[in-house]
Amino acid sequence: MFWRLFTLALLVLTELAVNAAPVLDSDQHRMEEARKEHEEALKTYREMAQKEPETYLPEVAQTLNDLGIVDSAQNRPEEARKAFAEALKIYRELAQKRPGTYLPYVATTLKNLGTIDSSRTSWRRPGRNMRRH
Repeated sequence: MFWRLFTLALLVLTELAVNAAPVLDSDQHRMEEARKEHEEALKTYREMAQKEPETYLPEVAQTLNDLGIVDSAQNRPEEARKAFAEALKIYRELAQKRPGTYLPYVATTLKNLGTIDSSRTSWRRPGRNMRRH
């Protein structure tokens, strides 16, 4: 079973190298569509949270977190960081009232921020600079 899957994966990779552009363009288009959908959802949740914050602020925070993930996947670290930071602020406020429910979300969002920050960290070593992107 393993060898059949391994062989199939090699065949797919071989074919992908020959004709990768349409696949990559399609994926990029889907990511851009996902970004637009998340932005539309965020706008709607923000409007609803104005009237019913207890119900919809968690949705605003979750949508911001999801948007940060999409931005990160599209190599938009500044936008991702901004979305994660706003989500974190909301989750921290929610955790003041219901820590058992929202502290795990605070932790997850902090991890997401850490991932963005670590991918942009510069390391200095004697004799040379290294950047991790």
